[in-house]
Amino acid sequence: MKKYLNKIVLSIFALAIGALMNTKTFAMTPTWPNDAKFNRGVSNAYYYVDSTANSYTSRINAAVNNWVDTGWGWNPIYLYPVASNYATHIDFYVSNYQQDYVLDNNTLAYSGFWDINSNRLSQAGYGPSVDYFYTEVKINQIYDVETRVIIHEMGHCFGLAHSSDHYSIMYPTYEGTYVTTVQKDDHDTINYLYN
Repeated sequence: MKKYLNKIVLSIFALAIGALMNTKTFAMTPTWPNDAKFNRGVSNAYYYVDSTANSYTSRINAAVNNWVDTGWGWNPIYLYPVASNYATHIDFYVSNYQQDYVLDNNTLAYSGFWDINSNRLSQAGYGPSVDYFYTEVKINQIYDVETRVIIHEMGHCFGLAHSSDHYSIMYPTYEGTYVTTVQKDDHDTINYLYN
């Protein structure tokens, strides 16, 4: 009887170890300092596409849909398109170096962060360290920017910083990333930030 119990205990132990070894540990996508994020949350959020970005409307909508339905389960993001940038969460514009010094020949797009009084908190890869009211995504007019770049910039707007993981949509360079959509770690980090 004792031998039989020992075999059962060893079998259960082996199964437990096997299960632990096959379970992926949550590797959080980096966030802005102090986990800065939208101070209004993202479950009832609004986005505006400026007339300068009309040619990107379908790509912006595809990027929005990828964040709303990542394919990795529930998250709190729900975005509505609106016709005015009044009290929106994310505004999309197309600009150039003459209008915006950040949009040089090496920058496809960038995100800017603002408080409720329209004071700029941060921009261009340097995230804010305090919660923010709204963001702007500026797309460089000299490029034909793909949807994945817009998804990446929206990740910044939601509070995600650059990741060293080539399998994260938040990898900092276009050439170095292996993915074109929101990945599980990116999705899970949104749930961490907003739940």
